[in-house]
Amino acid sequence: MKKLITISLILFLFFFTHESHAVANPTIIGTNTTGTTGVVNPSFSHTVPSGGQNKILLVLIMHEGDHPTAITWNGAAMTRIAIIQPGLAIVNINVWYIVNPEVGTYTVSITKTTQGDSGWIALTLQDVNQTTPQDATGTANSNGTGTSWTSDIGTPATDSLTINIGAVANGTAWTVGTGQTAIEAPFEMPAVGDYEFVSSYEVGEDIMTETWTNSVGYEQGSVAFNYQAPTVSAVSPRIEPNPIIYE
Repeated sequence: MKKLITISLILFLFFFTHESHAVANPTIIGTNTTGTTGVVNPSFSHTVPSGGQNKILLVLIMHEGDHPTAITWNGAAMTRIAIIQPGLAIVNINVWYIVNPEVGTYTVSITKTTQGDSGWIALTLQDVNQTTPQDATGTANSNGTGTSWTSDIGTPATDSLTINIGAVANGTAWTVGTGQTAIEAPFEMPAVGDYEFVSSYEVGEDIMTETWTNSVGYEQGSVAFNYQAPTVSAVSPRIEPNPIIYE
């Protein structure tokens, strides 16, 4: 009897690691929160989603009068990156953040010393460096009159995410720069000379631009955030050798 033995060409597979290929830059997750108010110390609710890793909560705030002295997330202090001092006496613009924010729907509380209108965008980013979230190039700002602005924050990492915000007086037909994406559609700040709150982002970008029409002035700032890859789990395949068949 002829014995035929059929065996697999490979009896043993080396264990290997299966890794998910994450997008190599910080990204916005969840739902953004926008709003405006005229009270001294505004507060609002925002939801940090449960998904994602290496998250930070950002509050982009535009306001009359003095800079906020504090912003908290569910009672925890946030850190400020001061973007704009009002070169045209228009508005102040800040970015505040907190790393590893508590997940869920909680209150953002803003403390100011003077009355004045405020507008904000709260958003959650994932895959942001938890030790040094802000890119070392720092921030840049500009102000003036006209129908466009440009800011240059230096040389951010190619996998960083640059956030761009500004106030445009009476602006219409607003257009983000090439490669940029609007965070939220422009919305009007009440009683602040009909200023529009505008925002955008781009990956690894140093020069952020915006254009519009019918403007009498603007304030603008940009800041970049560093990438941190999510942690992935090693998954080893189950090895089952082919059976030996006898005839």
